[in-house]
Amino acid sequence: MFDPRNPEHFAMLLLVHLASADGSLHPAEEDVILKEGTSLFNSHDVASLLASTREHWTRLGMVNAMAEIDENLQLLGSLNEAQRNRLYSLLFDVINADGRVREEETTFLKKVKFHLLS
Repeated sequence: MFDPRNPEHFAMLLLVHLASADGSLHPAEEDVILKEGTSLFNSHDVASLLASTREHWTRLGMVNAMAEIDENLQLLGSLNEAQRNRLYSLLFDVINADGRVREEETTFLKKVKFHLLS
């Protein structure tokens, strides 16, 4: 079950939101999250966490998901430095996974980067 106050769940929400910025989660983006996410979400079944996060994101919709993200960006401070760096790298990989980089994706990544790497 998705818990927006859990830093690892919140990190997955960032990934799902970024991957869905163009309106859908491309299979290549999903593959990146599933394959590379194990290094970030080692205490969770990544497939189950992805599924519950996608359900949560779908219930919220794009606008409300962004509002929830804005309200909870401070949760990234709960991740250790290695986790924050890994999350940033994973976000970057998700952007590039489908072979198209959209302005919405780069804008979102810049916003999150500030909280991850500052």
